[in-house]
Amino acid sequence: MIPFSPILTWLVLLAVIAALIVRPGGLSEAVAAAVGAAVVLVLGTATPVDVIHGIQETLDVLLFLVAMMIVALVAEEVGVFDWAANQAIRLSAGDGRLLFINLYLLGAVITIFLSLDVTAVMLAPLICALVRRARLSPLPYVVACAFVANTASLLLPVSNLTNLLVYGLLNLPFWSFVRLLFWPELAAVVVNVLVFLALFRRMIPSRFAASEEWHASTGDPVGLVIAGGELVGVVAALMIFGLLGLPLYMPAAAGAVIMGLVALRRRDIELSDLRHGVAWSLPLFVVGMYTVVLAANRSGLDLLVGRPLLHLLDGPLSPAGLLLLSFAAALGSNLLNNIPMALVVITSLMTAPAQHREIAALAALIGTNVGANGTTFGSLATLLVLRAARRAGFQIDLREFLRISVLTTPLMVCAAALSLWLALQ
Repeated sequence: MIPFSPILTWLVLLAVIAALIVRPGGLSEAVAAAVGAAVVLVLGTATPVDVIHGIQETLDVLLFLVAMMIVALVAEEVGVFDWAANQAIRLSAGDGRLLFINLYLLGAVITIFLSLDVTAVMLAPLICALVRRARLSPLPYVVACAFVANTASLLLPVSNLTNLLVYGLLNLPFWSFVRLLFWPELAAVVVNVLVFLALFRRMIPSRFAASEEWHASTGDPVGLVIAGGELVGVVAALMIFGLLGLPLYMPAAAGAVIMGLVALRRRDIELSDLRHGVAWSLPLFVVGMYTVVLAANRSGLDLLVGRPLLHLLDGPLSPAGLLLLSFAAALGSNLLNNIPMALVVITSLMTAPAQHREIAALAALIGTNVGANGTTFGSLATLLVLRAARRAGFQIDLREFLRISVLTTPLMVCAAALSLWLALQ
């Protein structure tokens, strides 16, 4: 091992996290994580065996993620998300507050069943286009899209990469995961909507001009019905496989193949769409981050972050203990980003008392998901939403975002953590 390797490994982790946030020169997340992994291999704080182990441990997660990206891409190209957004506009009937609630709920549904990345990448540009056409203040709608991507990602293993990693690597039961996180998810969403309606009461108009062409049918109706039916079938299969304890990548992969082939045959998409529209480098990012975090744990990160988490598990879990766990994970997510923090939690909980491991993992997920709203860089989804807003010409003031997050995020974390404790009674 090279002298000063532990210190250098910490610097590598910080550099990778900085690259994820800033993306200098358009550097992709996958390249940043892969370079970081290569450096810790040279330093000797990680080994090629660790990389192989990381691939083996995350293979199911990676297959699922790539498959669901194909499913979401086909749905987007056919116009499923445009149709859903248009229905949100139609159902609002020109009521500005109802439009805000409808768009938030649409983001919640997409996040829960398809993942927060779909909300950030595919719904955020639609919302920005709507805001421009309706001449609405962009701040409430863009911030709501960023928040709902994290807040609503708590319920299902498929909703967030952090969930998939915790669910897969700690072997949590699907039904227990969903049953215990239902009330925390509902509490966080309700608090989020109520606080935002209060904070943005002067920015959300009571009425807006709902032009008829906004909610006209988009795209080929036949293709829309086919893709919509396929999408519902994939989601239903995911729920069934989860309840049966079967691997989630199986229905996702089957759905990706079927939807991809049907869309290609109907010429709804081209092969070039699949090449450019799917983040094929995502496995490189996950395995690279796994390797870097593992090396950082060996270099003392576990002592600084993991051991304090384990200390909170001494004795019976109380409301105060669940709150501390959730806020500790939230703090780590906003300092390290929630994906590295989730990996730290996983490696720490692998040695936790068996009777507390599941509950502690769920409490930590409240922090890495809901709590990641604390800063603009706590979650990659937040960065993606704000990036989409900038491309649309909307510059969200970071100080204003932080002011909103300080008033909202602690309340959501408290509500979710206490709801988890009540669900356990």
